[in-house]
Amino acid sequence: MNTTALIRRDDSRFTISFTAEARRIKEAALDQSAAVVRVSNPAENEAAVNVQKVIKTTLKTYESARVECKEPILDFCRTIDAAFKQEVSELAQEDRRIGSLVGDYQQLQHAKEMAAEAARNSELMEIERRKAEQMASAKTLEEQQKAVERANQEAQAVPPVRYVRAEGQLVRQDWQITITDVWALARAHPMCVKIEPRLTEIRALLDAGVRVAGVSAVKAAKATVRTAHGKALDVAASVSTNQPPLGWPTE
Repeated sequence: MNTTALIRRDDSRFTISFTAEARRIKEAALDQSAAVVRVSNPAENEAAVNVQKVIKTTLKTYESARVECKEPILDFCRTIDAAFKQEVSELAQEDRRIGSLVGDYQQLQHAKEMAAEAARNSELMEIERRKAEQMASAKTLEEQQKAVERANQEAQAVPPVRYVRAEGQLVRQDWQITITDVWALARAHPMCVKIEPRLTEIRALLDAGVRVAGVSAVKAAKATVRTAHGKALDVAASVSTNQPPLGWPTE
């Protein structure tokens, strides 16, 4: 079957529509599935499996039509992305080069600014120390007031640190992070890592009889059907065989 005949794409309006043939094969599959109301004996099981084959084949046909409908657009998108990347490659390279130069300069400036801030704070602390000594040795409230005023004048005379920035330039300090031991990180700070289960490996351990920590698993029957092309397709998972969960602590 020509699956492209199932979907019409209108690129001028960015819409798609399904053809009469698409509706026909869909309704034919649904008509057959409506007849399956129970599976309680071998004959009903065989009839249900035959309907499953039809439904799976129909779904596969629709999926193929979807892929074929999208492929020309995806090819064009890939062409656009490749052309764009090639066109701006020199600009991107220069952006990185100049950004590195500016970053190095700003890192040097930041060190100078931090040193200037430290020197300024040290000078202000010295003014406060002298003020405290003068207030402690003052014999009148007037002498104490003069010590405070003198200290305030000295503090105002200490120039603030000037942060030199070009117009429109924003500078912030950030961390350059290198992970040296991801497992040590996971043990000490589990919120800082992303852990995803690998189901194939888990199944292999379960098949080998290993009790996998942190996993609850039960055996379940899984049925497949074979289509006209000989390809096996998963169709359903049956009721669990009620095997005890693995990997969970028992009381």
